[in-house]
Amino acid sequence: MRSRIAVFCIGILLTMLILSVFCSLLINSRSYADFIFKRIAFVETEESLAVHDAIQDYLNIGTPLSSNLFTEREIHHMRDVWSLVQLLRRGTAVLCGTLCIIVVFLAPTCKEWALYVQRALFFISSCVVIVGGMCYFFFDSLFITFHRILFTNDLWLLDPAQHALIRAYPPEFFFTFCLYAAFGLLSVSSIGLFFLRRRII
Repeated sequence: MRSRIAVFCIGILLTMLILSVFCSLLINSRSYADFIFKRIAFVETEESLAVHDAIQDYLNIGTPLSSNLFTEREIHHMRDVWSLVQLLRRGTAVLCGTLCIIVVFLAPTCKEWALYVQRALFFISSCVVIVGGMCYFFFDSLFITFHRILFTNDLWLLDPAQHALIRAYPPEFFFTFCLYAAFGLLSVSSIGLFFLRRRII
């Protein structure tokens, strides 16, 4: 029972840390956003980068969004997004700290650590394949459900003809981001499994 709890906690912790890196890149890295923009054929890169820069400053340092670039509807929606991002940041920090404390008590030896991390990486890889497959085939439905759960209003329903926000960040942008995040999780898991296997053997 102890080993199962440890494996689960380590798996969740590693997943959150890796995804946090990708999410941080999404918000803070202009070059990473540009990398994704260029892979969506119908996205205007120059406008999208202007939107990204404005969103980055808004989420990180609270710079007000310009009414020259965003409509009132978009600005109100981004207030909801700002609240959600702050909640996720605090929640991630608290949960990561809690999981670290639990794992330290459950895995007192280096050999146990290595074994538990190896199993956790197998767990992560399996979840990525299952969840990634669901997202690949049912992304549109999951994308809509995700927004309906997280937002209590319909401000996230934007018109590409009127709103720069949805032109910069269409569903295809997040689909591409999810693909790279899944690839990142699988890559880190595979590398970790390779080195841990040699260490345990």
